[in-house]
Amino acid sequence: MIAMVLARDLQRQPCEHHLGPREANDPDRIGKHPAVLGSAVVGRADEQRGQLPVAFVMLRPGAIGTLNDATLTGWCRENMAVYKVPIVRIVDALPLTATGKVRKQDLAPLAEQL
Repeated sequence: MIAMVLARDLQRQPCEHHLGPREANDPDRIGKHPAVLGSAVVGRADEQRGQLPVAFVMLRPGAIGTLNDATLTGWCRENMAVYKVPIVRIVDALPLTATGKVRKQDLAPLAEQL
């Protein structure tokens, strides 16, 4: 069984793999794609795995319209371990704080709706 836990306050399920917040949000992961301008990964509750990673991705201006969620997910499958592949959602903009950090608390409810 593969499980992912992205939040400290959730109970871990018995699992083979653990994907921590630092590893899930590593910019060297999905950020390596040349069309990605920015990304943020949050967890979505899952009965079997504890949580699933959901990546909200902002594309570079020249790449808008050339990629879709499925294409980027396919790239992730080729370049990441299977348990690290997120559910990908392309967004126009990421919610930012006044200091330029991503407001993940604004993305969490969107991840739960997927």
